[in-house]
Amino acid sequence: MAVEVFLKENYTVTDWSGGTTTQMYIFPENAEYNKRNFKLRLSSATVKTPVSEFTDLKNIDRILMSLNKKIELEHNKQEKVILKPFEAYYFSGGDKTMSYGCCEDFNVMLKHGSYNKAKLFLNEAGQFDLYGDADECFLYVYKGEYKVITQDGSSYTLQALHMMHLDDFSAGKIIRLDMQSKMVVCKINW
Repeated sequence: MAVEVFLKENYTVTDWSGGTTTQMYIFPENAEYNKRNFKLRLSSATVKTPVSEFTDLKNIDRILMSLNKKIELEHNKQEKVILKPFEAYYFSGGDKTMSYGCCEDFNVMLKHGSYNKAKLFLNEAGQFDLYGDADECFLYVYKGEYKVITQDGSSYTLQALHMMHLDDFSAGKIIRLDMQSKMVVCKINW
């Protein structure tokens, strides 16, 4: 099992047409977002303009989750979707996508055809058993603080804006240390 913890200082922040984006993880490590040569990218964006156009990400599958406010997405000037906070929404990065509303969000970007299954969900439970039913797992603390105990008994404390990457793990336990805490969990099977 491999465990890695990422702190806010490790992230890369850049501007996009609607605000800022914070890249927390990219794989492979030498991949570059601008070259679109990544297999996986995890980021959080701040949407600051009421109307914005998403970057064209052809051949990239996306999962988007608003972390604090409702937004509306429109794909290809046809399909409209209202996304409530902490709902995971799957769509093609190649769709011409407009966003209406301001929010903070969590983004999962996966090279199309490179994975078998990806799941993104919110954990608000006081205690949460983390099963090893995925090849990789990412834990992102949006608010508050959590204790993570891996199957081998190692213990980690994650605070707001920390992210943990578990690779080749079997199981673990997550304990919320603050009643207002919110954690986003992303599991991927390759």
